[in-house]
Formats: sequence, C-alpha cells, structure tokens
Amino acid sequence: MKKNKREPWLKPRGYIHFTSKFDLKDIKQVKFITSYASNPISVAKHPFSPLIHRPIIARRYKVTSIDSLGKKKRAHSFIDPETGKRRSNAKIRHIYYSTHLDAFIYSYYCQKVLTPLYELRLSETPGLSNCVSAYRKIPISSESEKNKNNIYFAKDVFDFIKTYGDCVALTFDVSAFFDSLNQKYLKKQWCNLLNTKSLPDDHHHIYKSLTRISYVEFYTVLKEFGIKSQYWFKNKKHVRFCKDADEFRRRIRNRGYLKTHPYRVKNMPNEYIGIPQGTPISAFLSNLYLLEFDKLIHTKVEVKGGLYRRYSDDIVVVCKPENVQEIKDYVLDIIKNKFYLKINKDKVDKSEFTATEKGVTCDKPLRYLGFEFDGKRTLIKPASLSKFYRNMKRAVVAQANKAKKGKYPSTSRMYKFELYKQYSHLGSKTKGRKRNFYAYAKDASEIMQEKAIMKQFSRAWENLMTEIKEQEMRLASIYKHIE
Repeated sequence: MKKNKREPWLKPRGYIHFTSKFDLKDIKQVKFITSYASNPISVAKHPFSPLIHRPIIARRYKVTSIDSLGKKKRAHSFIDPETGKRRSNAKIRHIYYSTHLDAFIYSYYCQKVLTPLYELRLSETPGLSNCVSAYRKIPISSESEKNKNNIYFAKDVFDFIKTYGDCVALTFDVSAFFDSLNQKYLKKQWCNLLNTKSLPDDHHHIYKSLTRISYVEFYTVLKEFGIKSQYWFKNKKHVRFCKDADEFRRRIRNRGYLKTHPYRVKNMPNEYIGIPQGTPISAFLSNLYLLEFDKLIHTKVEVKGGLYRRYSDDIVVVCKPENVQEIKDYVLDIIKNKFYLKINKDKVDKSEFTATEKGVTCDKPLRYLGFEFDGKRTLIKPASLSKFYRNMKRAVVAQANKAKKGKYPSTSRMYKFELYKQYSHLGSKTKGRKRNFYAYAKDASEIMQEKAIMKQFSRAWENLMTEIKEQEMRLASIYKHIE
C-alpha cells in the first residue's frame, strides 16, 4: 500500500521553541492540527506566542576604496564617512521563529487560503505570473512535477538578453525589504485579495500577530537555560525550552526578556512598518505587498518590448538603451511614493549589452541570483565561489581541531566523511541525488549548458586534499611532540 502523502502545509520544523513539537506520524495530532488551523473561530481566538529572534550574520568581503591607480581595495569593514567609526560590511538578516502550532496556522492560511487567491490575481494579467519568481512553486514544464529554482530564473533572463539585441539590464535592490513594508498598505492589499472592506476576525488576528509582535533573543534563551551552544541540541531529544506556561512566565516574561514590536517609525508613534522575516507566511505577504507594483512595472516594460523579473527584493529590467532613464526613474519614483519602500540609487547597477556578428558583448557583467553573465559565458558569482573555498578551509580546520581533542576513535587521523559530503563531488545524497554547492554548480552547468561553470570547480578536490594534508601534518607534529 502507498503511504498517504502529507499536505504541503503540514511541514515539520526541527527547531526548538518554548512549546513542544508535534509528532506528525501520530494521526490524532495531525487531525488536531488540521481541524484547529482550518477553523476560523479557533484561529480568531488563538493565543499566538512570542517569537524567538536570531540574527543571521553573513560576512562580506567588499570594495571599500579605490586608490589613485584605480586599484580596488577590499575588506570586511570600512570607515563610515559620517561618523568616522569603523563598520562591518556584514549583512545581517533578522529571522524570527514562531512556535510550532503558530507556524502550522500561518502555513495553512498561506498555502490553503491566500496563495490560491494570489495566483488567480496573477493569472488575470497576461505574463505577470512569469515575473514573480520567489516563494512560489513554478513547474519546469507542464509535464514535470519538479519546480524551477534560481538556476532557471537566471537562465530565463540571460536567454532573453542573448536574443534581444542591443539592450541594457538594470538591477535594483530594495533596502531592508521585510523591515520596511508599510503595515497599513499591507492590510489594504490583504483586504483587496479577499475582496472585503475589512479583514475577517481570523485574518485580522493573524495580521495583528505579525504586526504587533513580541519576541525573545535566541542567545538570551540559551543563557537562561544554561545551554552553551546551539549545537547542544544535535542528536538530543530535547523538545522544548519550557515545561509549561508557568515556567515561561517565571523564567522569560517575569525576568524582562520579552521585547516589543521593533518596527515603529521614527518621530511617528502611531505608524508602524515591517513584518518579521522567517514565519511561514512572511514571504507570501511580501509578494502580496508588491502585487500592484509588479503589475505596473510589467506593463510599463512590456509595452516597450522589454523584460521584468523580481525575486523577492532583487529586481531586474531588460530594455532598449533609449528607454533606460525613463524606466529607471519610474521604478525609483513609484517604489518610494506609492509603495513606501526605498532603493539606494547608488546600488542600481547597469550592464549594457551589444549584439555583434560574433555574439553578444557587454561593458559590465550582469550579476543576478548568484550568477554572472557577460553575454557569452555564465559563471557562478566570484563572491560565492570565494565563500565556498573559505568555508571549506574553515571546515577542515574545525575537523582537525575535533581530532585534536580526541573526539574521534582514531585521533591520529581526521574524520573526513563530513568534508567529502559538503565540499566534494562525492556529495551528500538526498532522495538519491548529490546535494551540496558542488552539486548545485553541476546542475547549473547542465541546465544552462555552460561548461565554464564546472571549470570554476576544477581544482576543488585538489584544494580540499591540500587543506586536509596540511592539517594532518599539523596533527602529526602535535602527536609526535606529545609522545
């Protein structure tokens, strides 16, 4: 007998929260979650719990200055010209985790209630569905059950440029996207989607839980419960931070760890912006927020024979050279004045492509969704490749340090399985496929029919072996010294 497939919105979440997880193998628990999340009366009265906030920091090695000879200098930090203080180039994403029952409610309303209505709205405007790529399931083809990913979305743009002739690609990046969404406008769009003048009680309660949040810092919780590291949870059967509501009140609320809504507009006490990034419904709401924006830009660009695509807050427009300034000004104007968001003018990149008898050339490669396209070749973005090798080196050192501390049966050798799994062609198998960054690059090479991508990884195995050998020699010298 075939096992019944679980509903997509009933997705298990592995993180630890204040309340316990649900066992989705238990039919009774699944029935409870389904009946509870799909009942508007229950949802309208549901006590949404505080979120757990965890900042995700990604270090960035960026250009900080250009000397007199035009040579670019890169660093992980820079001197702020306004304050004179050194600031990090790191990008910080503020992620908020909801309790497991809250997450199921968000997920049900996102996938079963709101998404079908949103998809219907997209279909009302010809070609609009192709413009919005992020946070949606878009099949590769009508016969395929697999969905498109970044590789396909980037390829669509690059293929368009190859056949379009002389053109210019403009890329825009919305500043602090989730943190800047105007809550009143979001509520208006939510009502428009439901075709109501005001939100029904259950929808309004969900809206309030996302716009008037309370939260606790992740590392504060770890400290309170005496947990030294996030890795403490690995392979443990610990299912929740607090045993019950009383312990939550005693150890979290009464000790002043709860923080209130961080999105109040400066000098405007009654104005709020932003929604928490990380809940199962947040990504959908960001698409809903820009539905009218997508319509306007798509229509504006399509009339002039161009291409418009948006992946979350990354926007790309391909148009004729004579239309560049008009379209650029139009995007910057309406995103600010109609949708209350901001695009840094200095971060609007422009790549000019010229069609010649030998193919397409450009003055500056187009960087989009982790790829770099110069008219002839498509490559993995250099920054992503550098990050891959940096992470590889750190992982080898970490494994060597574990061996040094005697965490493996044979302390004279490094435990290499994890390294091979993460950083080589051997990969890690998920559903019969090898899944790591190397495997992703191989997929990109095949889908885009670009051999140059795999050439970027031609020394990956050699570099991994070199790093491992260096650490093994270091360990050998340590053991020899101890003996």
